[in-house]
Amino acid sequence: MHRMSSKDHDDQDTLTEEISSLELKRQTLFARLKHLEEENLSNKKKSLDPIKIFTQQPFQAPSLNFERLSGISFFIPHDPEEQSRKKLLVKDPKNFHIGSAPLIPLLGVRFDFMMHPMQTMFPSPTSDSSFQYVPVNGNTFEAPHYIIFRVFEDALSLYKYTIPNFFRLDAWADDYLTSKHPDRLRLFLWRVHKLLTAHACRKNLLSQLNDTFQEHASIQISADLTYTHVEINIQDQWKARFFCFMDSTRIQRCQIFECRPTWHRDYTMEATLLSEDVWLDILHRKIKTFV
Repeated sequence: MHRMSSKDHDDQDTLTEEISSLELKRQTLFARLKHLEEENLSNKKKSLDPIKIFTQQPFQAPSLNFERLSGISFFIPHDPEEQSRKKLLVKDPKNFHIGSAPLIPLLGVRFDFMMHPMQTMFPSPTSDSSFQYVPVNGNTFEAPHYIIFRVFEDALSLYKYTIPNFFRLDAWADDYLTSKHPDRLRLFLWRVHKLLTAHACRKNLLSQLNDTFQEHASIQISADLTYTHVEINIQDQWKARFFCFMDSTRIQRCQIFECRPTWHRDYTMEATLLSEDVWLDILHRKIKTFV
């Protein structure tokens, strides 16, 4: 039978002390972790209202002045995933406890703009302008667009939206909402509203041209979904291609060809349209010379 030496007893005592010390540290750390989790949970319960979150960092108080942005309003939407989340069980990665999935607050934003904004965007310089807009009795609003955000403690993320895909909303959200600028949400919404309004203006522009020259079969007017690319073709007489800025109604570049009697590019007309705010009247007068 092997007898333990005094050295073995000393080693055993040392290991026992180390185990006891480690166990004590483990209990202390678990107690600290539980305290932090309870404190974090308490803070979350106090800030479940998405609107209140914007009064804290990193959303500064000035970002709440959205009433100054015409056509932008807020609402708290119903979460379609609320019931399913309550039934969903997840494992906490920290303590491996099983519990209900956390509810993520939602914040909705509504964008409103006029149905015929072009009539105010393209004022005629003189009262005897050759191009008269179709009168509108009581200008109404376009169908509104919406963005729904998921609201986290220090950030927002896109959840759902009705903005057309060609506006690249995801890319803008990455550029604006992930920055450190205190007014980043305000700037993001302002740009979206500006783009939607400009899109409505360009759409209205095409409608006005079509309505004006719809009886002339020789004139063909078309545009892409963004209304930034407009083409006008007057059979065997005149061709024009316009490229507008996405966030405005200004012409970015254009190509114009006139047959006299062979096809030639009209650089003078191109320069005139690029430099004028009221280029719609100029364009209308030019088309009228061929009909």
